[in-house]
Amino acid sequence: MESRKPDFNGTWICVRSEGDVDGFLAAMEAGFLPRVQAWMKGSDDGLGSRTFKQKGDDLDIEVNGRKRFTQILSIGAGKQVAEDEDGAVIIEPFWEHTPDGYNLRMEVVATDGSRSRSVRQCLSADDNLLVQVHLKSGPRASWHYKRKFGGRVRPPDAKHHFPEPAKPSRSRSLEDGTPNFSGRWLCCRCEGEMEAFFVESGMPWAQRKLLQAAAWGVNVTERLITQADGRLEVIDKWPLGESKMAFRIDAGEQETTGLGGSGIWVTPFLEYGHVLRLVTQVKDRSSPPNFPIRYYLHGAQLAIAFQSPTGRFVTYFHDKC
Repeated sequence: MESRKPDFNGTWICVRSEGDVDGFLAAMEAGFLPRVQAWMKGSDDGLGSRTFKQKGDDLDIEVNGRKRFTQILSIGAGKQVAEDEDGAVIIEPFWEHTPDGYNLRMEVVATDGSRSRSVRQCLSADDNLLVQVHLKSGPRASWHYKRKFGGRVRPPDAKHHFPEPAKPSRSRSLEDGTPNFSGRWLCCRCEGEMEAFFVESGMPWAQRKLLQAAAWGVNVTERLITQADGRLEVIDKWPLGESKMAFRIDAGEQETTGLGGSGIWVTPFLEYGHVLRLVTQVKDRSSPPNFPIRYYLHGAQLAIAFQSPTGRFVTYFHDKC
């Protein structure tokens, strides 16, 4: 029996990348700053989401990442002019038969004949989308996407649910019961599957090894937190740069700044009544909200838990300076 062609319909959120992403961006003539920003952003590497509208061999693909564009294609109809991240290109889309079924393959070249590449898009056995790009000049990279359900990607497994930590003592709480995060904090240790977390977050291999050699930021990462009347100012000093956020707890979505001073949205609220949970998103909403960051007190220490796209946690612990 002939294999069925994949149904790409829906919105897909990028959760990680593999391969020579930096080499790919360099070959695509992305400047140094966009390449660094792609690394810092983590999982999307500049390719945050894809929305497919598919009917037979007619396919519209809306790409929302380093640039936003829409491709309107007819699969198997030969070469077609369409948009791509580097402007107008010529695309030849066709179904590629493999022992496992069909892939959507595109041969893509800029209108001046440069940046020739092959793009394969396929569905895995667990219903994830894989996009592989091979530039004829050498670099190869791939991006993994999860299907979006009800405004979010598929929920993490129950085993990745964030458990309620112990409540802080009265001496470490404010009069209203809110944990007192104020102070200058220096990271003293971290725990969790660090390598797996940063792989899922899309950090390239070379940068992961550099960060691993620096003990994942232990003893070099600082937080300066000022807290009064429900308002917080958080200055983070990472090896990758510095960020400064200011917001009010439980006041809904607010505008503030992120890494490098770029504008972001932040939604802060108290989870379990004593865990500060932050969800951020870039100001222009060109990519989906980031996965939560949680601040809580662990005895005399400040703990900050980061969540990956699949619900994996890593936690950094800080001593007050």
